Amino acid sequence: MSEISMGRGSGQQTFVLECTGQGILLSVLHDSEGLLGNPVVGTPVSGLFQGRNEAAVSQFLAEAVEGAVTVQNGFSLETATGRKGIRLTGFYLENRLLITGSLAQPETAMLEKQVQQSKESLELFAYTVSHDLREPVRMVKSFMELLLKKYGETLDEKAKSYVGYATDGAGRLDIMIQDLLQYYRCTRDMDIRQVDLADVIAKVQSKPDMQLQGIDVRVEYTGLPTLLANQEGLQIVVTHIFRLLLLQLPAAAEPVITISATYAEAYWQLLFTGNGSTAEPGQLRDIFNLFYNRAQQGVSGSALNGMAVAKRIIEHLGGSITAEQAAGGSMAIKIILPGTGIKREERS
Repeated sequence: MSEISMGRGSGQQTFVLECTGQGILLSVLHDSEGLLGNPVVGTPVSGLFQGRNEAAVSQFLAEAVEGAVTVQNGFSLETATGRKGIRLTGFYLENRLLITGSLAQPETAMLEKQVQQSKESLELFAYTVSHDLREPVRMVKSFMELLLKKYGETLDEKAKSYVGYATDGAGRLDIMIQDLLQYYRCTRDMDIRQVDLADVIAKVQSKPDMQLQGIDVRVEYTGLPTLLANQEGLQIVVTHIFRLLLLQLPAAAEPVITISATYAEAYWQLLFTGNGSTAEPGQLRDIFNLFYNRAQQGVSGSALNGMAVAKRIIEHLGGSITAEQAAGGSMAIKIILPGTGIKREERS
């Protein structure tokens, strides 16, 4: 595994751990300045640091495994210079949990330093995922292909199927790693400005993949607002919402997507509703999971759930997104975002 370095000269103190989903240490991938000392592989990582209470570490591990990505402050670490505040970030992928920790800035530190600390921690994750995790996956896939090419004539059908399973699994895992990188990068370098939601809807509607073959889908709305957001980010969000609702619309005699907007206390509530098939409670609960329905994806296609990307973008913009059942039982997506109280028809 290649050496990981970041922020040389910046004074950033970080570490990266690889653990099981139960929090058992598998390896130390990175530890700048020896923050962890010499942790013992096979022991619980909870022994390395503690939180505000005894359940804090267990809660962090559970949230990381359940939600794929989680960030928590308020932990502490015993360093050579005394106990220091620490920030933990967790990624869970294919039964492995990656945990990064970085020493927290003092309470009086500038906000810019805190933001930079978060960015550098995520950059470290991106480096680890894109280089160190993909390397063994590519190796497995390459050697399985070489095995089949060189000894394929001597293998029986069952052996060939085993090689095929290994190659297919490695290919899917590589795609999932790339998906995880895409999930991380979808909010990079977003500038926040006034965005006309009606213009966003019009651009999304013009995309060829927004049409269902043989089905005439209407999109109805009036008085859409101006939002404090990112133009490209909102287009990605609306695109994924439309794709989700379009999957259910063939069940409707006259398929319609309706968008409504209400304003209160400097925030807009947007509701995207389709009149298609009834939404299942489990679907509403899991719709924002990172690899929702990934079992239906092939090796050649992305397994990343678009609604997980939409959720990450909306939360990055200071809002929230949820799925619920509309009055008729169909699915509705609710977004809350900051913005002005001005609708399109009110502008001069």
